[in-house]
Amino acid sequence: MSMKPDQICYLCGKKNATTRDHIPPSCLFIKPKPSDLITVPSCKDCNQYFSKDDEYFRALLVSLEINKSSAAEKIFEEKVIPAFDKSSRFLDRFLSQTKEAEIYSEGGIYLKDGVVIGYEVPRIENVLNKITKGIYYKEKGEILSSEYTVMSFPIDYQFPKEVIDYMNDIPIRYVGDGRIFAYRVCGMKDDNNIIYCFMFFYNSILVTTFTIPVKEAQEIKRKRKEKKGNDIVTSDGGI
Repeated sequence: MSMKPDQICYLCGKKNATTRDHIPPSCLFIKPKPSDLITVPSCKDCNQYFSKDDEYFRALLVSLEINKSSAAEKIFEEKVIPAFDKSSRFLDRFLSQTKEAEIYSEGGIYLKDGVVIGYEVPRIENVLNKITKGIYYKEKGEILSSEYTVMSFPIDYQFPKEVIDYMNDIPIRYVGDGRIFAYRVCGMKDDNNIIYCFMFFYNSILVTTFTIPVKEAQEIKRKRKEKKGNDIVTSDGGI
């Protein structure tokens, strides 16, 4: 795909864009892939550097949804299992994040023994950083300022009802039929650089990210370390 000579990479904001990156990663989709995949200008290095993180992100999502989504099941069988077979290291790293645990209801009633799938936060944050900056570029037609970065809540974070009600009032944007990816995005009137992204993967996984000034992100990160909280995790990308 031809690029305008003055376009700069949406991710690093430094190098000339010589290719286009898919938002979200195209590896999340089954064939035939949607004709309306989001693409943004990217340099070759940024486009290729996070490919392993994209695969890890895919493996995590489809593992979480394999019993709920036919698309996730198909990708797990056709893409994830062969990737595990090809690389025992990849499989070992992925399995190292899983553990046996007792499963309880929201009311605290023991249900059964099960397996909890954990994940490597930095790798997931790399991908979420890419997707959020890509959506920012898609919505605003410009690169996120280097004075801002991306932060996110843990996957499927349980928000209060009033936040969910607010989110549901925001128009939803679909890629393809929305079975694999859809998102809602809103901005802040007093700061054009801030957006909130509510992303839905495989119909049900909710991931929420937002852009924030770097200095504020650093302060939140410092306080989080002091309190040892885990409600918000920070992306290293862009800081």
